[in-house]
Amino acid sequence: MSEDELAIIRRVVWSFVRSSGGEFDEMLSEAVLVYLENQAKYNPARGKLSTFIWAVVSHHLISLIKKPRVQIAEVDMDAIPSYSTPERDIVRKEEWEELIARLSPEARMVCAAILGSTWTLPIEKPKQCRGVISKELRRSGMSHGAIWRTFAELKEILS
Repeated sequence: MSEDELAIIRRVVWSFVRSSGGEFDEMLSEAVLVYLENQAKYNPARGKLSTFIWAVVSHHLISLIKKPRVQIAEVDMDAIPSYSTPERDIVRKEEWEELIARLSPEARMVCAAILGSTWTLPIEKPKQCRGVISKELRRSGMSHGAIWRTFAELKEILS
């Protein structure tokens, strides 16, 4: 990246810092990264480089400004699964055991099958995930009705 390109990026960032009150260094690093990611897309036949830089950087900074920010003070550390202490681990284990104890034998079997499986589950697509689980449970001999009753029971308990 040339000094001229960096100068243009700095001007764009300063205009956003003045209007939004954001951190200059944070915005500058974001702007440089987005420019470097999009640099190969520049086509001189379509316009000047300064126009391209201005458009790419300003669109990205606008999206950053509009994105809601989470303040660290607002985060409930107990809600973060990876935040662990021995006390929390004991409480979570007890809660898990209580939840499992409330399940029907079929629901326990389904949980054991899911947790102990090597199935490839598309977890970002719940309906497809449910379909894979249902198909595998049918292969193990569970009836269609029992599968759907168990899904309903698990959904109710987990919500």
